[in-house]
Amino acid sequence: MAQRKILPPEEYYDFISPQYDSMFVDPVSRAEDAVVKAILDRTIRAGASLLDCGCGTGLGRAMTADITDDYLGIDISEAMVMRARHNHRLNYRGEAMFLTADMARLDFLADGSFDCVISLNGAFSHVRDGWAAATEMIRVLRPGGALFVMVYSRYALSRLRRFWRNGLCSDEGAYAVRHDDRDCASWARFYTPRELKGCFGALAEVSTIPLNIIPDNFCRRSRNMRRLIVLMAFETRLPTFLHGLGHALILTGIKR
Repeated sequence: MAQRKILPPEEYYDFISPQYDSMFVDPVSRAEDAVVKAILDRTIRAGASLLDCGCGTGLGRAMTADITDDYLGIDISEAMVMRARHNHRLNYRGEAMFLTADMARLDFLADGSFDCVISLNGAFSHVRDGWAAATEMIRVLRPGGALFVMVYSRYALSRLRRFWRNGLCSDEGAYAVRHDDRDCASWARFYTPRELKGCFGALAEVSTIPLNIIPDNFCRRSRNMRRLIVLMAFETRLPTFLHGLGHALILTGIKR
């Protein structure tokens, strides 16, 4: 990882966009999606207006299509937005549902425009100014609205296991998506639970959830989806002091 060329996030995801979806068909990734879907089902009310920040190829739309049709996905990578439009081309609103935009600059959206704002799969970690993005995400959220955001964890067990080779886990650096063996990676920021809560301190009922501590480190070859989902669901109930060990860290909260 240390030898990879670090690209701006939009360049990296433009580059890998044609193969992106095929990189996440393994059992661990699919189990991760199942656990995220379960949390989203509890977070988003039926028919809610939804903003998906860092929509990628449209996973958030696929996960929430049975909850609401009032959806807007944005991503800084134009190529990923084009893939999202292709993946959801059967929907007559396909193009309007996905736009190229920066989640730290949502000036084209009015205050309190959405009932729920989500950001999946570490997209928030690719924003240079996390405070600005958090402020914008909260601004466009209606009072009483719910927020769900996933980031890469600084002290993820997988990073700690490489401590001897890479040195101290830094707060920023290279990140390549699972199963990507190219010689380049994206710039990313890695958060602790405390830092992530600090970004979204204006919210009420803020809580963190760890994702994928055990499977990504010890069960990568397992093909037993049920077992992997049970393990990840168990991890979501771990004590707060263990949350930072997850490959990803989820934060939920409510706008006051």
